[in-house]
Amino acid sequence: MSERGKNTMRKYEDRFRELVDSGEIAGLCRRRHTLNAPARVSSERFWETCRHGGWKLQIGSCAGRLWRIADPHGVRRARGRNEAQLEAFLNDRPVTVVANYRDAGYGFSRYPGEGGATAVLIHGWGVRAHSMGNLAKMLQRAGYSVLNYDYPSSERGIEAHAERFLACYRREAPAGKIYFLTHSMGGLILRHAMAKMSEAECRAIDAIVLLGPPNGGSWLAIFGKSPMVKFFNASLGDMAPGAGALDIPAPAWLPPVGIIAGKMDGKVPFASTALPAGMPFRRERVAATHPGLRRPSRTGELILQFFRFKSFDL
Repeated sequence: MSERGKNTMRKYEDRFRELVDSGEIAGLCRRRHTLNAPARVSSERFWETCRHGGWKLQIGSCAGRLWRIADPHGVRRARGRNEAQLEAFLNDRPVTVVANYRDAGYGFSRYPGEGGATAVLIHGWGVRAHSMGNLAKMLQRAGYSVLNYDYPSSERGIEAHAERFLACYRREAPAGKIYFLTHSMGGLILRHAMAKMSEAECRAIDAIVLLGPPNGGSWLAIFGKSPMVKFFNASLGDMAPGAGALDIPAPAWLPPVGIIAGKMDGKVPFASTALPAGMPFRRERVAATHPGLRRPSRTGELILQFFRFKSFDL
């Protein structure tokens, strides 16, 4: 076996055993998609194998990149092409961009941090939690425990998404200081959820950063008002200017809110990122497109600064 393959096995075999011992491995294989087609695993030639509780973690013995997991019946239940995908899978995070679209969603990916603060992330329309993965890792490195929420954005309207998110958030019940980071439609989901939170729940939130939020709507979303489009995409039309879903009640208490807008954002105009009149916020513009707002290199320092100091100005 290659030295790389040996190192990979040593790095992840303990985590694999933990999942088998806890009984979580079967549920993880059902819940987290890896674009795997179940097939019987026969020959173990060219594979380094860790056996535990009838399950097998196997890593290719040539380059040490390919991996697969087989159940006690010898049926492959998960597979991947590199170490990064194995790490994501064993930690119940989206494995790849494409595979994430096959996940059921409506749950959190966890990134444990060393501090006592928790950052909750909500992605936007047309993408999945994988799109916020780099920001999640950045916050984890900064000491935050991260909960990265995943949901199929077109499946429900914004208000229904908010109800589903709030239920998941309350079940999670994070302790300590809580911070929110959202992108695009994720900001509207958070605002709807906060409108239904108690004052105590709102006061537990230390700060919020919204990346390119369409608080005033986006003209591109007007296509979502078409009955044909709405049949396949329940949420797009909710972001059209004047849509009822944009009329969101104020929360019982509003934490400090920072908004980061993109100078090259062709989806959400700068004016549309503002909160409604009477709701205070601070705002900053960066050289980024709408998707580019999710890049830590563009917005990371501002996010961390606002979480710490409740301001973009030092």
